[in-house]
Amino acid sequence: MYMKEKRIPCPFCSEPIIQNANKCPFCQTDLKNKTKKSAIGKAILIILGSLGLIFIACVIYVIYIMNNVDNKFTGQELFDAVNEHRKSVGAQELQLDENLCDNLVERWLAIREPGNGHKGFEEWAETEGLVEGGLAKNYKLLGELYANGTQTYWLIDFWVGSPGHRTTLENPKLNVGCAYASDGTGVVIVAEK
Repeated sequence: MYMKEKRIPCPFCSEPIIQNANKCPFCQTDLKNKTKKSAIGKAILIILGSLGLIFIACVIYVIYIMNNVDNKFTGQELFDAVNEHRKSVGAQELQLDENLCDNLVERWLAIREPGNGHKGFEEWAETEGLVEGGLAKNYKLLGELYANGTQTYWLIDFWVGSPGHRTTLENPKLNVGCAYASDGTGVVIVAEK
């Protein structure tokens, strides 16, 4: 009967052993425990491999979305999004002010410089005649919002999440403004006239 049983190679020493053997008679390896550990190890590797593939798929999807989302919103679309948010919080809509729009492209270009942030806003406002001697000229308040994003609502969400920006965005005293946007970067100048 021993000779008729099906034989398979031992997974450790490759000698022929009985298929259901608990221990290899040649290398003395406990096959029952090794098989369980091996099965658990294989299951863990399959799970980790699957998670790795899911992670890679997610990264590829995010890269695809970031490269294919239309981030070509206009200044008008950004201005409209600002007004829509202001309405949602009970603040009056901003009216377009041509004086704030003059040379706003120059301000947008300055903001795009790495690390520039709000630096130079006062100088730009003075150059544009919006501020004189450190005081707003023809305006009671003057402020600036800028951010990057692929959609206008991302910029609004960013500003709402920043206490200082949120105060500027939702200030009920502000009544005029202008916006410029290109390539996913937007700047909004707001004021109280």
